Amino acid sequence: LNDAIANKQGVRRAPASDVSSSLSLSAGTAGSAVGDKVPFSKGWFAFWLLMWVAFVVVYLQASSMAVEAPRYNPYDILGLDMGATESEIKKQYRQLSKELHPDKNPDNPDAADAFMRVAKAYETLTDEDTRRNWEEWGHPDGRQATQFGIALPKWIVQRENTLYVMGSYFAFLLIVIPVAVGSWWRKSQRFTRSGVLVQTMWALYYPALQSPDLVARKLVDVLTASLEFREQLPMRKSDNTHLNQLFKLMPDFETRPKKFSAVYCIKTKGLLTAHMMRLHPQVHASLHADMALVVDKCLFLLREGMLSMAVNRGHLPVVTGLLELSQNITQAMESSQESPFLQLPHVTKGNLRHFVSKKRSIRSMAQLCEQSDEDRRALLRDFSDEEYGHFDAALRMFPTIEVTTELSVLDEENIPVNSLV
Repeated sequence: LNDAIANKQGVRRAPASDVSSSLSLSAGTAGSAVGDKVPFSKGWFAFWLLMWVAFVVVYLQASSMAVEAPRYNPYDILGLDMGATESEIKKQYRQLSKELHPDKNPDNPDAADAFMRVAKAYETLTDEDTRRNWEEWGHPDGRQATQFGIALPKWIVQRENTLYVMGSYFAFLLIVIPVAVGSWWRKSQRFTRSGVLVQTMWALYYPALQSPDLVARKLVDVLTASLEFREQLPMRKSDNTHLNQLFKLMPDFETRPKKFSAVYCIKTKGLLTAHMMRLHPQVHASLHADMALVVDKCLFLLREGMLSMAVNRGHLPVVTGLLELSQNITQAMESSQESPFLQLPHVTKGNLRHFVSKKRSIRSMAQLCEQSDEDRRALLRDFSDEEYGHFDAALRMFPTIEVTTELSVLDEENIPVNSLV
């Protein structure tokens, strides 16, 4: 570990070295290439360039089009102001009808339409009911059906903001959405549905779980070599000193393994082992967050990665070993063969000698729960009040279960002894 970290400066991620020292992946291994960056192809560049050219063309055409919805106003057609008298209306109508009459404008194809508009406007303003309807309701026929619209901020529809609005729209359409979809697609290619790296599943777990006789120590080695820790677990120069101090408290820990010898593997396994040995007070403060990350991620990878794959392969011994390992990590115990009392807060192997003596024999959690509070306090007289409070709170969380059974055989009332059923 000293040689591996000696030349590192500052804080950085674990090196890109993989677990090739323990697993040799063939070119056809499933998932071995998943997660590698794919270069930006010329086809994609041409596509984006074409989209932006199309955007510019559409914008220029749209900005040059001035479309106004026509609004019928008989006063404007006749060239009069609102409130003109009937004589003024008739006088203006006679003048315009002479000027716009189709017979006097044979070369003007729009003269007939203009003449019809003038005639309609004159008819509207000379009929009292029609004129009143238009002035009150804006329509010659009176009140019309209610119309609904979308209320938009003024700045969106203002002409001087057209460029910004259109630019934002196309930027969202051509950049934000494709980037979001691309990120989702890239993530879906790197991770399984349960959130485990595809490389971890198929390049590490799959070959390792081929054997149905994996022992617990091998399971820990494979688990702590998961590539998630290479990406997420930070490596610091100060870790060299702090981890070495921690390794001295673990005499059986192998600091220079032949397999899974990457720096992140050693650090991950060391922190997990320290957790299971309950060495939390001896762990340096700078490693507390790293230990919490390792424990949480190990439980997640056990449940969603190794265990699900072992169940699908039908390896019952491996499934049992994984369940025991998950239990040991959760309860911070080195082995499931140890005393169940070690899962209680602050209980150490030194306290166990008081559980079995000439005066008492407490071997199960149920027997411990049956003891009075005074007897339990005397049993753990070395605990402080705060430590005993933690112990008692955890003990009270264990449920009391009563199981009643009744044996019967369908369609048989009396079953003689030694009968075969």
